[in-house]
Amino acid sequence: MDIRNIEGFKLDHPGKEFPQYRSLQEDEMADIRTRLKIAIGMPEAADNLTLSKGIAALQGSCSAENANRETFNLSDTLKGFDVHPEPLVYVDFYRYDDVDELRAEDVIRYFPYIWYPGSDDISIFDRSLKWVLSISHDGEVTLIRLSPSTLN
Repeated sequence: MDIRNIEGFKLDHPGKEFPQYRSLQEDEMADIRTRLKIAIGMPEAADNLTLSKGIAALQGSCSAENANRETFNLSDTLKGFDVHPEPLVYVDFYRYDDVDELRAEDVIRYFPYIWYPGSDDISIFDRSLKWVLSISHDGEVTLIRLSPSTLN
């Protein structure tokens, strides 16, 4: 988690700690990248940028949703996509090589401290890797559903 996320949270919530998170180790992120590559039919040797672009190319945009809107609600967005995350989710801050694990309810509740408009492109997914929700720096919300049969 970037220090600016934590400091921004603490400025608005004096005396309160930033929600608990765990930064994934390199071997955990490598496993996620491998599983994602398999799920979208990409060669295992593809680099992280190619993986990120491959997922983005397959994601469907939802023009009705934009994270920049004052009324944006991550919980409603997930429900609207019929996505029911596991209790723990992953938040990717770069190219699937800067991933943190947080409770889904914390990501939903404290979303404004997880994603910063104008600068952050993030992806949210859970251990199942059945879906990846991405939010671009300009607020565009996209989703890809991955076939469970390709993830085993």
